[in-house]
Amino acid sequence: MAQPVLIERRGTPSLHRNHPAAGTPFESLTASLRLLRRLVAEQLAQDRLAVTDFWALTWIGDGVSSPTALGRVLAVSPAGMTQLLDRLEHRGLIRRSRNPGDRRATVLALTAEGRQLQRHAGVRCSRFLDAFAAELSPAGLAALQTVSRELTALLARRVTDPAPLG
Repeated sequence: MAQPVLIERRGTPSLHRNHPAAGTPFESLTASLRLLRRLVAEQLAQDRLAVTDFWALTWIGDGVSSPTALGRVLAVSPAGMTQLLDRLEHRGLIRRSRNPGDRRATVLALTAEGRQLQRHAGVRCSRFLDAFAAELSPAGLAALQTVSRELTALLARRVTDPAPLG
């Protein structure tokens, strides 16, 4: 098998010539997040849950009861949201009902089985992430926490006040 070729972009060696983050600090971040998501997906697969299924159950359990609002927080299209909700309802994890105050609106709620599965999967993922974080050096963990907080604050500001990029 051929060795990957490193490409110089913005003065930094990169494996991905056309990736928008190539040669930036975000290249390693996106690669890390992709791998972490894959590992979390493996944990959730033990409960026959996709990552998006788990987050949908979590948000519904936290009180997001509108399919439109859930689609917004999950960044899922209306068609994708319908498929997701159909899948969760078919498994008996959620219940969809009409909003008594607005018969055009649907209200989402977890079933007892959905709440139990969400808690179980959440504990499994928390334990996995805790064990994973324990493998980082103390300095690495502190740096990760600092960068994560700073990046989250910056992104949250961008979401509320999107300035043009460039």
